Amino acid sequence: MSPIRILLVQSDPKEAFFVKDALDECGWLVDVTRAETLDHALALVATSTIDLILLDLDLPDSSKSWTFLPVHANAPNIPIILLVDADQASLAARLVREGAQDYLVKSEIDCIPLRRAIANAIERHHLLEAARADGVIDPPTGLLNSRGFLMQAELLRQTALQFNAGLHLQVLYSDVADPEERNLILLGLTDSLRESAGPLHAIARIDKDRVAALVVDPRPVFSFEASSFKIDPNEPVTLELVDTFLVRT
Repeated sequence: MSPIRILLVQSDPKEAFFVKDALDECGWLVDVTRAETLDHALALVATSTIDLILLDLDLPDSSKSWTFLPVHANAPNIPIILLVDADQASLAARLVREGAQDYLVKSEIDCIPLRRAIANAIERHHLLEAARADGVIDPPTGLLNSRGFLMQAELLRQTALQFNAGLHLQVLYSDVADPEERNLILLGLTDSLRESAGPLHAIARIDKDRVAALVVDPRPVFSFEASSFKIDPNEPVTLELVDTFLVRT
């Protein structure tokens, strides 16, 4: 079995030792290379084969978003887990929307959450790469596109029928003209949909102006229902159906 090749970008030797110790406790075969600065990390990304990056946002030559963005831009095909302070959680959540796979609060790192985060990050990254190859991902946002939404919708419809569950649809719209600003607004709308959607859902950017969420829930009433439309799971979900439901933002 080949080792997982991890680039640990961490300037503090004590924190780096703590992370490496947690990795050792996980029992995996790992090959850890450490970079202490952003410049060093970028040089290693350009010259080394890396499976995963553990990235502290605060480095001697960069901080916060200005640490993540250059690393992500230079290593778009490598999953990144952010290592953050407790007061950086909201920033880390935003950077996950911008391409990081996950984040961990440094004071809470031990073997179990670290192992789970690494396994999930690698798996999600592989699934995302496969989805991009299949043409079901919207590149600017990383969300499902309309094709991916319809594929997921059919699976959710079958699940709703199998468990006699409710099937709910919501479509949100933004008419902001600037494309980059519109992308950010749609990502923000996606976050609000995801918070209330429950575990069984598909959320997608179905065209340049709209995001949609389809949700399965076995309960007769749940939080998503108040702002959504109940649809018949006996009928296929189509874009024509989606077009009949719209909430303007």
